Amino acid sequence: MTSTSQQQVIERNEMALREIVRTLERGQGSFTVIFARANYQSVREDIISQLKERSPLSLYSVVLPRETTTIYQVMRRGWETAARQFQTEGMPAPGAVLVEGLENLSDVRGAIATANLMRDEFLRTFKCPLVFWVNDETLKLFLRQGKDFASYATTKRFEIDPQALIASLEKTVGHAFEHVMATGAGRFWTVEPGQYRELAAGRSEVAAAGMELDPALDASIEFFLAQDPTLEADAARTKYEECLGLWQQVKAPEREGCTWFYLNLWWREFAARNRSHYNMAYEEARRCCEQALICFEDAKRLDLVSRFINGLEAVLYRLAKREGKSSELWEMLQQVAERGFSLHEAEQNRLRQSYDLGSMAMVALGRKQWDIAYDKSRAALELYLEATGRPHRGQRRPWAEFNPELYEYHEALMRYLVGRSLSGLGRIPEAIAALEKARQVGKADYEPELYIDLLKTLSKLHFREGDYRRAYELKQDYRSTEAEYGFRPFTGARSLRPIRRAANPAWNHSDITVVEQGMRRNLAAGREQDVTALVARISLPQYRLIVVHGESGVGKSSLMRAGLVPRLRSSSMDAKTFVPVLLRRYGNWARDLGVQLCRELERVDPVETVPTTAADILRLLRKNGDRSTVTVLIFDQFEEFFFNNVVVNNAVTAEGTGVREKSFQENRKYLYDFIAKCLELIDVKVVLSLREDYLHYLLELDRVSPLSAIDRDILRRDIRYPLEDFSPDRAKQVIRNLTRRSQFNLSSELIDRLVKDLATDFGEVRPIELQVVGAQLQTDNITELEFYQELGPDPKKMLMSQSLEEVIADCGPKQTKLAWLVLGLLTGENSIRPLKTRIELEQDLVQLGYFSEDDLEKERCESYETLSLVLDILVASGLVFFVPDEPVHCYQLVHDYLVQLIRDRQGSAIERLRDNLSRERLLRRRKELQLTRVLKQRLRWAIAAGVALCGLLTFSSYMAYLNWREASNERYLADSLQVENQAQRQASASIIAAQSGVDLTGDRPPAELPNTLGGDNATGDGAASESTENPDSPPPESELPDGSGEISSVLSREALLENLSKLLDREPLNPNPTLAAQIDITHSATLAQLLDPLVQVPAANAANPNMQTPIQDLAWQPGGERFGLIDATGSAQVYSQDGELLFTLDSVSRGRSLQLLWSPNGEGLLTRHSSGVVVLWDQEGNPQSSLRIPALITSSTAVPWAWTGQQLAIAHPQRRRLWIWDTTVNLDRERSPKSTLQLPAIAHSLAWQPADTEAKTLAIGLANGTIVTTTDQETLNANPWLAGDQPVTALAWLPENLRSDRPQKQRLVSVGSTIILWNGDGKAVHISDWPTAFPRSFPVKGQPPSRQASRPLPQQILRWQPQGSLLALLTSPAENRPQGIGVWQLDPTGDALTWVRSLDYSQGLLSAVTWRSDGSMLLTGDRTGAVRRWPLRRSAQKQLLCDETSHCPQ
Repeated sequence: MTSTSQQQVIERNEMALREIVRTLERGQGSFTVIFARANYQSVREDIISQLKERSPLSLYSVVLPRETTTIYQVMRRGWETAARQFQTEGMPAPGAVLVEGLENLSDVRGAIATANLMRDEFLRTFKCPLVFWVNDETLKLFLRQGKDFASYATTKRFEIDPQALIASLEKTVGHAFEHVMATGAGRFWTVEPGQYRELAAGRSEVAAAGMELDPALDASIEFFLAQDPTLEADAARTKYEECLGLWQQVKAPEREGCTWFYLNLWWREFAARNRSHYNMAYEEARRCCEQALICFEDAKRLDLVSRFINGLEAVLYRLAKREGKSSELWEMLQQVAERGFSLHEAEQNRLRQSYDLGSMAMVALGRKQWDIAYDKSRAALELYLEATGRPHRGQRRPWAEFNPELYEYHEALMRYLVGRSLSGLGRIPEAIAALEKARQVGKADYEPELYIDLLKTLSKLHFREGDYRRAYELKQDYRSTEAEYGFRPFTGARSLRPIRRAANPAWNHSDITVVEQGMRRNLAAGREQDVTALVARISLPQYRLIVVHGESGVGKSSLMRAGLVPRLRSSSMDAKTFVPVLLRRYGNWARDLGVQLCRELERVDPVETVPTTAADILRLLRKNGDRSTVTVLIFDQFEEFFFNNVVVNNAVTAEGTGVREKSFQENRKYLYDFIAKCLELIDVKVVLSLREDYLHYLLELDRVSPLSAIDRDILRRDIRYPLEDFSPDRAKQVIRNLTRRSQFNLSSELIDRLVKDLATDFGEVRPIELQVVGAQLQTDNITELEFYQELGPDPKKMLMSQSLEEVIADCGPKQTKLAWLVLGLLTGENSIRPLKTRIELEQDLVQLGYFSEDDLEKERCESYETLSLVLDILVASGLVFFVPDEPVHCYQLVHDYLVQLIRDRQGSAIERLRDNLSRERLLRRRKELQLTRVLKQRLRWAIAAGVALCGLLTFSSYMAYLNWREASNERYLADSLQVENQAQRQASASIIAAQSGVDLTGDRPPAELPNTLGGDNATGDGAASESTENPDSPPPESELPDGSGEISSVLSREALLENLSKLLDREPLNPNPTLAAQIDITHSATLAQLLDPLVQVPAANAANPNMQTPIQDLAWQPGGERFGLIDATGSAQVYSQDGELLFTLDSVSRGRSLQLLWSPNGEGLLTRHSSGVVVLWDQEGNPQSSLRIPALITSSTAVPWAWTGQQLAIAHPQRRRLWIWDTTVNLDRERSPKSTLQLPAIAHSLAWQPADTEAKTLAIGLANGTIVTTTDQETLNANPWLAGDQPVTALAWLPENLRSDRPQKQRLVSVGSTIILWNGDGKAVHISDWPTAFPRSFPVKGQPPSRQASRPLPQQILRWQPQGSLLALLTSPAENRPQGIGVWQLDPTGDALTWVRSLDYSQGLLSAVTWRSDGSMLLTGDRTGAVRRWPLRRSAQKQLLCDETSHCPQ
């Protein structure tokens, strides 16, 4: 080239062109091949232009698509299309074909090799000259990979001289840099794919000619070569870094800035591929963006700063979002966005202005400033739509610097910001509408992280609105998207999907070969060898049929869907393209198979008519041989075919209406014959995938249909392909491969332990269990061995159970029980998974009493829809398989491993339901009779009220009535107190009798009670009347049995219950609220003494049964029908409302349980343990996460704590410190407190404002007698509330039901030296002194708080009555007085508390108290281990008497 002049090059090119023209003229009508070699696009374009002018034949150009694998098929389709077009226009067919784009093919080697194999097809099809435009590299491949095809060809070379080459290179890179600077951060701009090779070859050719390139040109070429998608990632970064050094030498700040910015894009793409290095990569991207802007500013190019500044905004947003609300980067992003807005406003660039406003909205969202976020995002969306002319797509595209493909992405981003803002403002329907619109216009390919966040937000909002089906669909969508893009390495029970790679035109470009390589590494999750082996078998002519078999859960479906099918699509056999067709449903298999076949043929040669019968499919398969395709029919989960009892034939009946149903045997024969005929076709392969225990069913195919193609031996060894479980080493490698790209990295110790736990008795690991357990590990963010071990003695079972429960929770809180029942009904003995129709499930649920027969009579009624919802979610989750038989649909558990898990959790519950069904019906009948009595009684009341109304005609009669009513009510209370005192004596006597061996079981007649409503016996008992003056006064000492008196004089239990029943048959006459409460408490105390405990915890020490076993803590589930307790051994247990033990919270590894707390909605449960760990459980007793209190606390010390269900506050009982955690995040991952507060004194009590209030205020009672509050959970509010000179030991906010008619009144009750009712501003509304008969709160009267603060006080419990107006306080033991319960009543105005009385209990010191969720009774725990009921409403008292005694009131 050094001696070659420009004129000589022109002459040689002219000679080569003339030779091609002569060859075309001579080869007219015959097959001729010409290789036109031109390394540079400029030369090629010039020669083609001249060739078209001088050619004696009409030329037809074919540009091969990048994804072409078979050159012949593309050329043949193009040739046939051109021939039809020319014929339509009345023109002769093209005389020659020009083929371009060979060097741009993603798999050039494979395409050339295929062309070589199909050389005879070219010869038969194309009766005309073919001109292939090639470069040196492509020509060498033809000479090596396609020797036979190249033997048909002659080669003509076109060259360029060095000077012209340098000018061409400068023109190419100069033009490209102009576009790079013009577009800025709006799109990724580079040269055409084929020009990468031109730039590299041109530089080499210039160097070979002994010439040097200008450093600026060299740097420019290096810049664009770094963008070559076939280049290794590290090599691309190296080229960018070399460019930076060259730019600094030649002082080109503009191009240096562009290089910095594109290096930023490289780091962002690196972050997308390597999630484990995400933060580091984005920090580097931030540095590169900042350097780029500095370069532009040094060059005084504010226009370039304006075009590239949006890239820095995008990087800062991702970094700030990951750091959270408190990140300093939010302020930096705000400043950058404001500067960008100013620059773009000056340029009147509305499109970039909209992005700046979007960045400001992102800042507001990150800071949870919802109003600002909504205003900014709404303005951004409106400006964007105005600037782009959307939604009128295609009418206006005025912004050339933005890639048109990104318009949808940017619109989706703006609408997403609007939706998030509306969600924060509580405008849920509007938020859903905005986010749904964003989902419609957006794409996951461009920004998977944003798209996933969009779907997550939508799913949560739909769940919040009660649309559980839509919420789960969206959850499945974002889970699948996470798996496809490498965010989620494990997929759970769902089948694997092909992985994808983000391809945002703004900052990267994907290469199909790179994607396919990643696909082959990760798709089949450890099955790469199996995929390769299966493709190799299918490629051999002797393998017509392959039977893949393995146990349930071994990964057959994932292998077919995510491994074999994608690999076949990118492979070929003897120059023929594979067309894989996957079928999983067999209800109408011919129709479904025809649809799937046509979908696959779309990428090869579209079919106009969809075949719907076996005969039509066979005709299409025979034609596929002419299309140079090999069809692979894959029948996945083929064992399901044997369960189908009825299918529908597509043929119309003789009458011309409806369809004819095939019998079970006919359907089998129908498919067997189809498979046998397919095996006779050369270009059809069949793959059957089924469970190993159903292999013998295939023998029927052998017997029924002629299988001569496989020698009538379907189960011979070379046909079967067994799929085995993973070996331990292979399982470890699979885990490492799956987690490599994600940010979820397991420690080596955890991987070893996990594989050991998953290994079966044969030392193998079941893939499905690996996926399920791995997915749950990721959900719980368990990456270290120590956290894994905290799950208990069997972590594997715990994790798999949690995975099940997650799906159950997705059905909605009201459907949880139904979902468990459905799963239980789909299990059988011996790990059987019975196939059940919906009708069978409905009948079982009716038998279990969950539904009544009337509930399901109407289709689409509420019960029908509820069951449909549960079944749909279970099917979508992958736990249950839907068998769409026609006309009957069936359901079946997907995997055997689920059976034992479900039966362990639900099997016994179903049996109990069936056993108790008859008893429940009897109870229902009894309640109906009681309701009849109540209605009759109300009728009597109505009559009495009418009579009383008549008696009010005169004032004198009215006053007489009032006096009589008051006296009657007092006598009624006196009678009630007499029965209570006698019940206390009887209970005490029972204890003494048990100790002395005296039998008190003999019945004694009940004492006659005075008739307080008038009648023959209208006199009251003197002692009882005296007691009325002080309801709290205990019975005289002489009346209490002390062991020396006559215990035989005590009335029997039955006699006392009969007296109480008589009292309940009578009604007090409209008593005042306080008197009514005293009467109800008196009756409840009587029942608490006489009835058996609801729960009796066994003695902790069997050798010493008299040793006290106190109930440590007691809490009823808000809004639920169960309660939890902690016994003397530290065991936390949950019981039903009937006292049946439901489950024990497993906390062996965490130490003794000390305290128990339910969330306000009843869906969560907290326990504090002696090890300092606090565990969050769901309502079924499964641990969700845990935290450790960051300070050593004595295990026996009661810790002040309070929980909203979202915010957990814990105070140190011996230090002036308080911590707050956010329990909505995973506490195992975010173990540090959300905030830590330093208090003025030790805290003794905490109380959160109810959840319905606008602000969540936390009130903190201190040892110095003050109350402090915090609203932002970061700082204490000024002006503490002064509550006295003693510690504030208990706090309680007024519940919602007591504020329903007084929403403006916020009230807080505090217990200290006095009992104070506060308003929300810290003003004391009412102060109540301690009743003389009730023990005070402090062990030493008058002791100054400074001395009290040195040691903790026993905790007191203050509880408002749900759906009532009573306030109960359980005090601490003081001054040798036992613990007691005091009851106050809230004044109807809400501004005063009235003392009612105390609850006395003779059978043990009280140690715990809680209200039933409906407020009908108190539950108390005592030091004997008994949990007793105190029914405080007359209806509850009557119910207990009727249910548990024979003394049911009339």
